[in-house]
Amino acid sequence: MRKLLEEAMSNNLELLPNSPDLIPEHITEFLLFALPITEHKHTRAVLLSSYFYDNKSPLSADPEDLVKTIRNLFPITEYDTLSRLSEYRAKLKEFYYFDQIPLLYFNLLSQKQKEPLLLTPQDFKATKLHQALKLSNKARKLILLSSLFKSTQAIVNKISIILQQIDKQANYPTSPIAEQDLWTQSIKTTHLTIQELHKAIYRARNLENNAEHREHISHYINRRYQNFTDHTILMIDSILKRHIDKVSFPNIRLPDLVIMGLADIKDKIKEHFTL
Repeated sequence: MRKLLEEAMSNNLELLPNSPDLIPEHITEFLLFALPITEHKHTRAVLLSSYFYDNKSPLSADPEDLVKTIRNLFPITEYDTLSRLSEYRAKLKEFYYFDQIPLLYFNLLSQKQKEPLLLTPQDFKATKLHQALKLSNKARKLILLSSLFKSTQAIVNKISIILQQIDKQANYPTSPIAEQDLWTQSIKTTHLTIQELHKAIYRARNLENNAEHREHISHYINRRYQNFTDHTILMIDSILKRHIDKVSFPNIRLPDLVIMGLADIKDKIKEHFTL
């Protein structure tokens, strides 16, 4: 019965005009969007080309050529931003048509490095493993993102450079990666290999870090014992939180004189407290 009703309704429908301008106003006023259609997402059927207005241009390979409203979004330099990649892709679709986002729209490996923090001598030993750990994490993320890049060889080159840096930083030899390692049938195995590398470096870094913490704690315990035996007053002052604050006088004003010189100020203060 339902099929018969649908056929009866279809038979009573009028043919779609060749131009949206020929559709009566009493019909267009019920549409949820204006004609001609500017976004293909507004329709699930294939309509005549005259029903679409597409003023989009091809997406440039250089993000500097983007329109001003979205130019600040690219290139993407922070890995955290990748969680919003679908949102950024939708913004690009508003102005351009494309299949994949070009490689130059990602600059994940050339982030501006922050100035390194000042380290104590106890911290220097763990620095190389820490750098290797960050590099292995980058390699993992690049493998997961390899499907976004048009050129598989470009991503292979980036990962190869990272693996060489890991070998240099952590003295951890790794097997070279080839383009076929990122193919669909082998990318899972490649990711597991890099994952195991990351775990091994993490364990080594964790052991080294714990050793550095123990050495750091031992250093301060020994210094406390030394103060207790050799610098008793310093030890007591530390326990009682008794500290001497530095006092500075820019000048001393007398009824008939203003003392400005540093040596003269010191002499006057000594003279005052001696009396």
